[in-house]
Amino acid sequence: MKHVLSTVCALMLFVCTGCGDSHESLSGEMVDTMNQMTKVLAEVKDKDSAKSAGPKLEALGKEMKDIQKRSEALGKPDEAAQKSLKESFEKPMSEAMDKFMKEMMRIAMNPELADALPKDMGVGGMGQ
Repeated sequence: MKHVLSTVCALMLFVCTGCGDSHESLSGEMVDTMNQMTKVLAEVKDKDSAKSAGPKLEALGKEMKDIQKRSEALGKPDEAAQKSLKESFEKPMSEAMDKFMKEMMRIAMNPELADALPKDMGVGGMGQ
């Protein structure tokens, strides 16, 4: 679980511009993708729903990795941009992370559910 938090924090620090991306657009994509992952996780109630969530989570994990690659390729935003990003996205990202972690912990407490999910969801996965 620590890996999930550190990965997302690192992503937030390295959201940057390029290829039509902006600091804000990538931050927004990150929050949206995290919220989509949380929605899928919230639907996991039994082994069957966990298995059916797998492909959705894998696709969203690929999106998260794509955001990370686009961010890392462009470097760290300058101090002014970091301040603006913090003001705009600190609360939404914190809320998204809180909800995501709540669902991850709920599922992790049930080995049957955790074992049925993909091990790598782009933000740490259940197996890490």
